[in-house]
Amino acid sequence: MKKAKFYLIFHCNLAFSSIEEEQLTQVINKSYLPLLEVIKSTNTKTGIELSGYTLEKLIQYSSLFIDELKALIKSGLV
Repeated sequence: MKKAKFYLIFHCNLAFSSIEEEQLTQVINKSYLPLLEVIKSTNTKTGIELSGYTLEKLIQYSSLFIDELKALIKSGLV
């Protein structure tokens, strides 16, 4: 019997929300960074798709997210 294959993919897009600019750091810290932590702690291969706008905002507001994402990409988990 063949094993089923599952894929875990997250779409991150800060542009399609009613979140004010000054709340982006809170959203990143409460949603996006914990996502990376779960991927790392469970050692689960995951796909993450970021819009260009979201990537620009992550660079602007959270170098920690960018550093953690780079590390996960380097490890092959993302």
